[in-house]
Amino acid sequence: MKKLLMVILALASIAATAIAQTSTGRLIGTVASADGVVAGATVTLTDNKTGRERSLTTGVDGSFTYPQLEIGTYTVKVTSKGFKSYSATEVKIDIGREYSLPVLLEVGDIQESVTITAGTDVLNATTGELSATVSSKQIIELPLNGRNPLNLIALQPGVSSNGAQNTAINGLRTSFTNITRDGLNVQDGFIRSNATDFSPNRPSVDNTGEFTIVTSNAGADQNGGAQVRQVTPRGENKFHGSAFMFNRNSALAANDFFRNRSRLPIPFLNRNNFGGKVLGPAKIPGIGKDKAFFFFSYEGLRTRQQTLQTRTILLPQARTGIFTYRDNAGVSRQVNLFSLLPAGSGITGIDPIIQSRILSNLPTVGNRTDVGDQINTTGLSFNQPSNSDRNVYTTRIDYDLSERHTINGIYDYNKENNLRPDVDGTQGFGARPVTVQSSDNKLLVLAYRWTPEGSFTNEVRGGTFRSIVPFDRTSEKPAFFIGTPVISNPEVTFLNQ
Repeated sequence: MKKLLMVILALASIAATAIAQTSTGRLIGTVASADGVVAGATVTLTDNKTGRERSLTTGVDGSFTYPQLEIGTYTVKVTSKGFKSYSATEVKIDIGREYSLPVLLEVGDIQESVTITAGTDVLNATTGELSATVSSKQIIELPLNGRNPLNLIALQPGVSSNGAQNTAINGLRTSFTNITRDGLNVQDGFIRSNATDFSPNRPSVDNTGEFTIVTSNAGADQNGGAQVRQVTPRGENKFHGSAFMFNRNSALAANDFFRNRSRLPIPFLNRNNFGGKVLGPAKIPGIGKDKAFFFFSYEGLRTRQQTLQTRTILLPQARTGIFTYRDNAGVSRQVNLFSLLPAGSGITGIDPIIQSRILSNLPTVGNRTDVGDQINTTGLSFNQPSNSDRNVYTTRIDYDLSERHTINGIYDYNKENNLRPDVDGTQGFGARPVTVQSSDNKLLVLAYRWTPEGSFTNEVRGGTFRSIVPFDRTSEKPAFFIGTPVISNPEVTFLNQ
């Protein structure tokens, strides 16, 4: 029964490899000496985070391969009889990329050693893929307004972004960008106009270990013209942690020209961003030392701010149906719109429902002379709150069942509520936006990895990402909707979605 189970898992993992996207990297290399390739050399790979070791021997062509490696730094030690031992430290494995390590052994006693610091593989010499990796050091240390690491995409070659358009990679439409987290797509499946800039999964500085951007020639296992492959940080054999808190507010801010002109105060802003992370070995009874590792992070956001809104409103005389216009000679004239209605229409004035539901809700005084024609209409500017609340929880568990069997799981949950004055458009005059958007996002990824020998690995990876983003009204639905090209409609026609 046990053998049958292993065969089923092997077949399932081989099938999954063909259709899934991995969240790991790969190490390849060749061991050689001054006389040619060295077959039968022992290559030992040590994970610097967890201390886990794997060993294999080089083939007849001196080559070795370590597939499906978790991101991070490794130490590679190569030994062979008649040669000095060789060590390469800080070998950096990036998500979705292949590291090529050429090893040149020197003749000598095996007790002697040659050590180099390998670092990051800058030049991709194994595939035609054009890619770049944004490391955890860059994510943590580069300034990011809002702590969104996806903003760093704009620093890569071939990426363009400005205030007039969304971010494009090598001129591709934004809908051609595919964003994954730990191998699972985390994008909005419907709204794709800002697919490069926004992910409902809400990645942050602490819960993103690194990400690789593929700008051209993506592999067959990837879906889309451009790829952004993120990975969640993992635990290690030592405890680490950090905490942060940031505040931005309008106390020391300056007002802008248009608000000063309209005699509006500085829009209120008080933004608190706080949280922290902890990672290390998981002390679980009965599973031994350095077998299980965990990562956990939390981030909270509380934003209280205002957005300037501008509306076009009717002047008092126009509200009664009397409009002013200038004829071809420039003479100012007035006309009662009701007098233009056909005889027998039975309409002699404003309908009571329109008067009570529409016109009576319009403000009577404006404050913008640069909006409207100042004959029948004028402008009104006012501040509306656009508050945001967000909580993000991320956890990851890695467990080495044995030397050959490993499982890991990632769970990410974020919940937010936003006031959306931008969705209300040119409608609504209330002190609070009519449209409220909530967002409830859950990500679960599970993976099982089987390594029957050093250079052969199978992985089964699956998961689910569910994003519930309803747009709700805070006011009751009216009995009818009405709109004209002359006035703003105080009845918001944006229905529940």
